Amino acid sequence: MKRAFILLIVFMLLLSGCSPSRTVKDEAIKDFNKELKQSFEEIKKIKTYIIRPSLNWDIYVSDTENMDDIFYYVVDYLKTSNIVEDELRDKYTGVYFISRITITVIKKKTRRTYQGYYYKRGTTIYADNESANVVDNFTTWYRWDDDTWIYNYGETE
Repeated sequence: MKRAFILLIVFMLLLSGCSPSRTVKDEAIKDFNKELKQSFEEIKKIKTYIIRPSLNWDIYVSDTENMDDIFYYVVDYLKTSNIVEDELRDKYTGVYFISRITITVIKKKTRRTYQGYYYKRGTTIYADNESANVVDNFTTWYRWDDDTWIYNYGETE
């Protein structure tokens, strides 16, 4: 009986320490996803969700030809809409803010992942030195492709 109680406590602690995945149900994101699907006919499915502190797009496609174009389309939307600053930070993450955006374009076993960060990579929000917290504000993006990170994939300003 004592062992079962200890296991229950450990299980509850594990559950409380995990960041849950939350589907983004914001109308602006839904409208954008619909527009994205209309702009690229190879898109089969789009999942937009937050796992704190990351906003994620999983975009399932039938063809790998326009992966970069899809990425730039999403980034252009993020830059022009200010959706991250205006709505999503407070609505979905509470006191934490979105510090990473991940866009993954998937065709069966082929995955291309793009990541942008609020803070320049290699710095941290926990640094003692304030100059270490260099804000990049999602302008530099990195691409994971063919088991290799391509750093500074693109400046999107």
